[in-house]
Amino acid sequence: MPDRIPETGDIVIHSTGPQTAPTYAISAVPGPDQFACASRGEAERLARSSASRSRVDLWFSERPNAFTALARFRGTER
Repeated sequence: MPDRIPETGDIVIHSTGPQTAPTYAISAVPGPDQFACASRGEAERLARSSASRSRVDLWFSERPNAFTALARFRGTER
């Protein structure tokens, strides 16, 4: 099960707003949204940089409790 859900400290990007014009929010698990981005690409660049620096995993979620792993940095060396 741990491979399918974010662990404490992992970073999650999730879409917010209507499907016709979504925005993307970035948060650390557990916690509230910390950043908002207008595009998924912008959100991924910002979140990937943060996850890599912090050595945590990066996830994407389009709906609650449905996660897709985007990058694995946990347990890797700098």
